[in-house]
Amino acid sequence: MTQTFDLNIDINSVQWIRSLRAGEESWNYKIVDDVKSECKRQGMAFSLHDVQTIAEFERVLRALASEAADKGVRPLIHIDMHGGKDAGLEIAGESKCIAWPEVADLLSAVNIAADRNLCVVSAACEGLHVISEVSINKPCPFVILIAPEKSILISFLEDNTLKFYQVLLQTDDIVAAYEAHLSSELTLFNAEKQFARALTLYIHDHCVGPGADARIDGLIEDMKKATALSPNEEAAARVAARAGIEPSQKLIDDRAPTFLGRVPRFAFDDIMKAVGTGSTP
Repeated sequence: MTQTFDLNIDINSVQWIRSLRAGEESWNYKIVDDVKSECKRQGMAFSLHDVQTIAEFERVLRALASEAADKGVRPLIHIDMHGGKDAGLEIAGESKCIAWPEVADLLSAVNIAADRNLCVVSAACEGLHVISEVSINKPCPFVILIAPEKSILISFLEDNTLKFYQVLLQTDDIVAAYEAHLSSELTLFNAEKQFARALTLYIHDHCVGPGADARIDGLIEDMKKATALSPNEEAAARVAARAGIEPSQKLIDDRAPTFLGRVPRFAFDDIMKAVGTGSTP
């Protein structure tokens, strides 16, 4: 059964990737068993992947990318392991970490293969820091990421993980499930919202007002280093430069296919309204 969530996301399986330290089995197994049972009850496919090495972690994600491309798998990936802001994800079996840039690249491949439907729920401490690898000039690794910015308590995961999945599977609304049970400790990253925010800040800082004036001054100075300009030539160059940096729908059209892989639901006018009011989406 394929379930359609808010934000036009399709998910048809939960892929739980786990790497446990010694002594974590008892509490963790109960969470996983409960979520697996709920998925079965709601008709959602569930797969558990225990990884003991970085190579195994990489193989799992590459296999998911292949299944997404060839078999139509649209996974929600649940990352069940330790993490750190600087170290990345911990692979407990070999006491090593996989760095955030590599994690982001692996997830990007899955997201692209899954037609930009990948949702990631991470229980890794400081797991939100994978977004440090996000740039609007390259494919986003996920359409939704739910992860903690700081450390997270086991008791919170015990109390809220199953409840989150129950709401998610019963309502088809990942945002509502997050807000009801995870929002107090985890942060939700929305790729489309981030894209709108990045465009708003870029236009505000570089395309209008004082930022645009400073940018044009810099362009003219660069031209003067290459060739002498008469006053009339400089005036014409300034008019051309201002026209060249004028914000337009082209900013969205040029970047959305790479970053989002889809047409965003917001319009260029929405971005310009945000620029005008000084707000960000």
